[in-house]
Amino acid sequence: MSTLIGRRASPPRLSRLYSLLGGFAPLSSLDRETVRRVAEHARLSLTDEELDRFAGQLGVVMGAFAELDRVDTEGVEPSYQPVAIEDVSRGDEPEPWEWDPFANSRSVEGRHLRGPRIT
Repeated sequence: MSTLIGRRASPPRLSRLYSLLGGFAPLSSLDRETVRRVAEHARLSLTDEELDRFAGQLGVVMGAFAELDRVDTEGVEPSYQPVAIEDVSRGDEPEPWEWDPFANSRSVEGRHLRGPRIT
């Protein structure tokens, strides 16, 4: 299927990938040379077998993005966070202790722990 990746505004993260693929091109044109160029930008060295296999796989991925480009999103607010972020921190209020932190220590001087002497 020779679907054309739309010329309408694409998300910024895809624009870099589109430019690596040589702009907005039909998906059937994702050949070994295109995959080699993308791999070169990613600093990957691929064998001939991998170039052939990844050409087909990259075409499928780009086809999925082209399908998403066709979805009508007019009037839909962008969602940058799928789950609402809320402050889950509690207030920093002092609370009384119900236990003695010095009870099990043998090296106590008043309200301080005494450590070994450093020479």
